[in-house]
Amino acid sequence: MAIQQSGHHSLRRLKLEELLERTSIRDNGSEPANQATISPLPILRSIPGTQASLRILNPRHSILLLTPWVPPLQSATTATEKPRTGHQAEALMDPFEHLGRAITTHYHHNVQHVPYVASRGGLSEYHQRFLAQKRLAAVIVVIVSPDSLPQPFTVPTTTATAATAAATGGAQHAGVEPLAAQKLFARDALLYQSAIAASRGREPVPTVLVAVNGRGERRRSWWDGEGMEGFGVVVGAESYAPGVLGRVADAVFEG
Repeated sequence: MAIQQSGHHSLRRLKLEELLERTSIRDNGSEPANQATISPLPILRSIPGTQASLRILNPRHSILLLTPWVPPLQSATTATEKPRTGHQAEALMDPFEHLGRAITTHYHHNVQHVPYVASRGGLSEYHQRFLAQKRLAAVIVVIVSPDSLPQPFTVPTTTATAATAAATGGAQHAGVEPLAAQKLFARDALLYQSAIAASRGREPVPTVLVAVNGRGERRRSWWDGEGMEGFGVVVGAESYAPGVLGRVADAVFEG
């Protein structure tokens, strides 16, 4: 995958500023998303007309993909092993680049992938610049439930973290933020883009929420909240493994 503005880095060692510099995904011949399809993923919400709009996006405009930082799933099995030559980059890449690849391969060639760390200032001016661009085709925001991470990343809940654990619906994990912070970021991104569109006398672009929950939870209460009504499509996923993210792309654009 070609990343504009920077070469490939180990995401494990990146500072936030460096992480946010990785913005644009282009098709490099990755495996088709359909090859990973096992069963359709649940569409938790679909406002009539949204998916139809996603199928006719202006090819000169960009899809903005906003994803939280999470550790690569491969880290669960390779944390004590030295990655072999040829596999290190794949093991340490941002897991959601697989989603960007699936979209560019099959549905829309221009995707800007911008990570976020919601607990560090929430929706920053950096993210706002992407949301305010005039050639914005659609926005996809990903949130990840803490129990979607591999078990080696589980941090035992202590007295100090008990309140946060209760708020997020599970034990705390290293490398993932409280779900409440992610939902707040998603809501603010949605509202900001809508406000920008209104100021220009335009309709908001199609917006999608991808809700990753390791327990396969489908209850609306875990992903929905005040201000989240504007997401035209909400797709549920059981993990952020590459094959699942290929199915996410299919669900977003094909239903």
